[in-house]
Amino acid sequence: MLRAVTDEFARSRVVLAVLLVSLGVLVVEIALTRVLSFTLWYHFTYVVLAVALLGYGASGAFLASSKRLESLPPRVLLHASTLLASAAGVLALLAIRFLPFRPLELATDPLQLPLMAL
Repeated sequence: MLRAVTDEFARSRVVLAVLLVSLGVLVVEIALTRVLSFTLWYHFTYVVLAVALLGYGASGAFLASSKRLESLPPRVLLHASTLLASAAGVLALLAIRFLPFRPLELATDPLQLPLMAL
């Protein structure tokens, strides 16, 4: 009986963690679309949505095809992916802040195209 209660508690913690990570990703995506539509061209909002959907699809395909990740427990995968996502978020915000990307100069400045790829 006690084992069933602890298993249910652990499962509910994993579900809560997945919910919070997913909610965080959606909040960042909505914030990016709002910022980009206000400060830059509204066309970049479609880029944000496309890259987010590509990330969901690519990560699902990677997880489905990886034998090594299939053998790991979900708790380890959740911890590792949460840490990697938070580090990637911080790096993305730093890149947005410090890279001198100016989309209106894409046609005249050849340096802007590689900066857009970053």
